[in-house]
Amino acid sequence: MPEYLKTRQTRKRVRRGAALLDRVMPTWFKKINLDQLNLADCAACVCGQLALHSRSQVVRDEMKDIRGRIDKMCGYGAFASYLNTKANGRAATALFPFNIEHGFTANHLDGDFEDLDAAWEREIHRRLTAVTS
Repeated sequence: MPEYLKTRQTRKRVRRGAALLDRVMPTWFKKINLDQLNLADCAACVCGQLALHSRSQVVRDEMKDIRGRIDKMCGYGAFASYLNTKANGRAATALFPFNIEHGFTANHLDGDFEDLDAAWEREIHRRLTAVTS
C-alpha cells in the first residue's frame, strides 16, 4: 500500500477514535500529555493516559476486569475495553479489531506507531486550538 494511503487510513481511524472519545469523555484531549504520548507504550498511549488519569469512579468501576481490579500495567487494555463497551453496548470478545479501527493501536500490516502518534497529536492540537479560539 502506498505511503499516502496508509497515512490517510491512519488519520481516518484516529478521527473515528477521537469522535468516540468526544462522546464518552468530552474533555479527553485536555488530559493527554503530548510530551509523553507514545502509542507503542501501554501507559503513554491515549487510552493508557486516560485510564491512569481517570478520576471518575464510574469509569474506573467499568474498567475493572472480571477479578474486580484495574490492570495498572496496561491501562490501555482496560480503557479500550471500556470504550468498546460504550460504543457497542456490550463487552468485546476481541478488542484488537476495535482498537485498530479507532486508531488506538497500529495494524502492523499497514501502519506504524509513528504515524499514529502524529495523527493523534494532530487531532489533539486541533481540539485544543478550537477550545482556545
